[in-house]
Amino acid sequence: MQRLLIALVVSGCVVGCAQEQATGPTGRPTAGTGPVSPAQTQQPLMPFRPVVGGHLVVSADGMRVVMADVEGDRLRLFSTNRVGLELDVTLPEKSWPTRIVEGHDGAFHVLLRGTGALATVKEEGGQQVVSVVEVCAEPRALAIAALSEELTVGCAGGEVVRVLGGKVIESTPTGVEWRDLAVTPDGLVGTSFRSAEFITLPSLSATPVRTKAPPQRLDTTGGSTTAHLPQVAWRMVQAGAKTFVIHQLHADRLTVESAGAPDAGVPNGGGGTGSNPYGGGAPTMLPGQMVGCGNSAVVTAISTVENGVVTSTQRSNDILPVDAAVSPDGTQLAVVGAGGTGLSIYRTAGLTGLGPTCLVPVAGLTGLSLSSVAWVSPTKLAIVESLRGSPLLFDLATGQARAFTNDAAPGSTAHLLFHQAPRGGAPLACASCHPEGGEDGHTWIIDGKPRRTQTLAGGVMARMPFHWKGDLPNLDGLMADTFVKRMGGTVLMFDQVTALGHWLDTIPAPKPSRRLSPEQAAAGEAAFNKATCNGCHLEAGMREGPVSDIGTGELVRAPSLSGLAARAPYLHTGEVPDIRSRVMGGLHPQHGRLGNLGPAEREELIAWLESR
Repeated sequence: MQRLLIALVVSGCVVGCAQEQATGPTGRPTAGTGPVSPAQTQQPLMPFRPVVGGHLVVSADGMRVVMADVEGDRLRLFSTNRVGLELDVTLPEKSWPTRIVEGHDGAFHVLLRGTGALATVKEEGGQQVVSVVEVCAEPRALAIAALSEELTVGCAGGEVVRVLGGKVIESTPTGVEWRDLAVTPDGLVGTSFRSAEFITLPSLSATPVRTKAPPQRLDTTGGSTTAHLPQVAWRMVQAGAKTFVIHQLHADRLTVESAGAPDAGVPNGGGGTGSNPYGGGAPTMLPGQMVGCGNSAVVTAISTVENGVVTSTQRSNDILPVDAAVSPDGTQLAVVGAGGTGLSIYRTAGLTGLGPTCLVPVAGLTGLSLSSVAWVSPTKLAIVESLRGSPLLFDLATGQARAFTNDAAPGSTAHLLFHQAPRGGAPLACASCHPEGGEDGHTWIIDGKPRRTQTLAGGVMARMPFHWKGDLPNLDGLMADTFVKRMGGTVLMFDQVTALGHWLDTIPAPKPSRRLSPEQAAAGEAAFNKATCNGCHLEAGMREGPVSDIGTGELVRAPSLSGLAARAPYLHTGEVPDIRSRVMGGLHPQHGRLGNLGPAEREELIAWLESR
């Protein structure tokens, strides 16, 4: 366990060291008051893309571990029998490789999120040849047919793309925000990301059948029972006739303003008895340890689906459960948490029942932030540290782990802050509500008022002041309100807040699937202006505007429309399901002057908004 202990010390020091250095004349933390150049920070600024999870596979012969290097834009192959890198394949720059499948011919196919493409790496004449085909704006899911080399790609924009022989043979819109999918004899099955729905699609011409786990009623804070609703399906894996969906449950209502600040030095453990509004939680669960699950604002759940029906939903203490894998014999489910809970292994036979039972892992590793997992054998797993990008081989029989290579990247303060749960605070991370730097699709009832989660992608630092009311002037204020008051974290240092702001600005807005000609774009923008939308959504909708009452009785700030198509449902109330409903409907007459537009102009506006 020596390597693991070293990894824990290094990871834990990223924040701890910054806390010791960034102090004012009195030795107290200094708060940032304005923009700071990278040269002024103590911590090197690393790119570090948001954790996606699921970028690791083991070859069919069990001899190689294949990892998509999300930071280095490479495909890396390691031998399962010895230390060292076996093969290092360079992929296109800024391609952001994620999901991988192995072809029946031994080739490896990898999704490139950054460039909207699918890459195939194949050995020809003793050399690795990389071929790339564009598939969609935001590829997410990847599967291969059982008896052919046909690949199926599921996209966040709803497209299902069939690829054969390096060419796109069909692209079909489905209206599903795909996260994972699998090809079955009866069609496609998969999951939608933010809505955490299980999808059955008998054919590409059929209407998707959506199934969702039932809400769970949990005691979130001090005896206040709330419904926790399924959101954010991180991973779907299959074991025979069963499908396991690892997702989150988000509370429907919270009390924030009357909660006050957390008590200094008092840990928020013990099933929601802490003083932070986002709730407390049980201590990190060790294998075989019988303690209850945390009841925070966001908890993890594992749902079992059989024949399209959710037959079980069980809670666990995994934080940010970004990946999962079923053992070769189908008896064990491995789940990895990027929030600091490491690796948990559950018996698949125990995943039964719909009640709020707390799962107890039979084995695992605690204290690490992990992004990917794959079974090498019935007793060995490959895992990847999310903070440092280093793959490890973990032996369940001995409890030992070894690194595949010694070239791990240095850690990042911002990446750690965003993905790990605060020590002693609520058992959830910033990324729990802002998965991949975006938003969870959830509408919270906070202090009796609906509040839709806002995205952090697409240049959030230019959108100050923050929150719907625009009442938090800068990132210092936002972190004091959310990370410290609501989540129960410690006060952040100047360097930490600065590094976090720079890192957040590297997260791109979702790319739209719809593309318009210059003439179509001009017509859509003209309709936007004619409906007076430009009076609040500034710079052709790409910049936030002033606060106003759109007819809900509250003053709220007009958000940017960048990446709008990927951010349904809409408004601060989350009451508008899609762009068409807003433009064609009569909701809130004070929200723009849509009556100025004729039917054709409304269609032009819809197309323009979907292309932002």
